Amino acid sequence: MSDSGLFRAAKQATESVAAKASDLAQSATGTGGALADLAGGVKDQLLDATTEVKEMGLAKLSEALADFNAALPVLREAGYVLEGVSIKLGLVPQVSANFSAGTAVPEERVDALLAEHVGRRLTTLMVKSVYNATKLQSKLKISGMRPSGLSVEIGLSPQVTVKFGPIAEDAVLAPVK
Repeated sequence: MSDSGLFRAAKQATESVAAKASDLAQSATGTGGALADLAGGVKDQLLDATTEVKEMGLAKLSEALADFNAALPVLREAGYVLEGVSIKLGLVPQVSANFSAGTAVPEERVDALLAEHVGRRLTTLMVKSVYNATKLQSKLKISGMRPSGLSVEIGLSPQVTVKFGPIAEDAVLAPVK
């Protein structure tokens, strides 16, 4: 093959490679655009789903707060004083209520309250939980500490927290008579 034939073959190979590269670039641009459209669609679907979950969570929170508010008078009758409430907003909203024991209520009265409100699931759950936690709390002894209240958390899985705080310093130093 002469130099000019070799040159021509090299030129044709170069042109062929350049044409293939151009085709690939156009294909990649089209694929990139399709991927961008697909990603945009997925993003929109995620936003819609997140909004829907958030709205469901707020609806559940409103429902839980209504149930909680309905349970408060019964809890007061059972001898508990509401000290504070905190609401956690998130994928699964939570309502946390802090209680202290007020006047002692006989077990018979608590049982009667539970019987009166047997159809109200959250109310009976809260009264039973707080009452049983109070009984447990009175049996637990922690050196230098005294029972200081209870916390009830209403969320995906309800929880009761038994709280202890330090014994007042003047009570520790006071002489025993």
